[in-house]
Amino acid sequence: MAKGKLIILEGIDKCGKSGQLHRLIGYLLGKEYEVVEIKEPPHPDPVLEIPDFRKEIMDLRKNRPDLEGTELAKSEFELFVKPRAALYQKVVLPALNRGAIVVSDRGPDSSRAFQGHGRGMNLEFIKEINHKATQGVNADLTFLFDLAPQVAMKRITKEDQINRFESEPMEFFEKVRNGYLVEAERHNIENIKRWEIINADDEQHKITKKVIKAVQEQLGL
Repeated sequence: MAKGKLIILEGIDKCGKSGQLHRLIGYLLGKEYEVVEIKEPPHPDPVLEIPDFRKEIMDLRKNRPDLEGTELAKSEFELFVKPRAALYQKVVLPALNRGAIVVSDRGPDSSRAFQGHGRGMNLEFIKEINHKATQGVNADLTFLFDLAPQVAMKRITKEDQINRFESEPMEFFEKVRNGYLVEAERHNIENIKRWEIINADDEQHKITKKVIKAVQEQLGL
């Protein structure tokens, strides 16, 4: 049986990746592929023994107001990487081994963008720990939905519950956005072309066409 594929969608908050993820899944299901949808950080799953770190991550600043900069980044990263390791061991690797297509809302590179480029945490350390957590598994294709933070913040409505990351200053999101672009360039130099940069300010139907075209041309799906 052929090994499956891992597709990851990345970008700052409100870039529209979640909506495009579901459109991509719809396309893949229409082609009769087995699709496994995941999200980082993952939702808790008592059956798979994946703990609930989401609330702890979002409450970190409130519970530890003394943390700033790289110390805050280290605490965040620790909370992200524990469920990441469980997710890859118990969901991602088994799915890939049976030939499924795994589609993920964010992945290990989000730690490099947010905690590394955004907060100044050592990128080599993040790379080393991520490698252990994912057991060396890399995405076959990563989509970066690139959007200016100023545009992203305008997409927050009164009905939205603003999370801790969305309340960060604009400078933080500029660093994260630029970090994502650096990561995309680095990966594409090292791995020929593994990242697709998408203009997330484009019309949604045009974005969907670009995503599906890349999946067809690069992964043959």
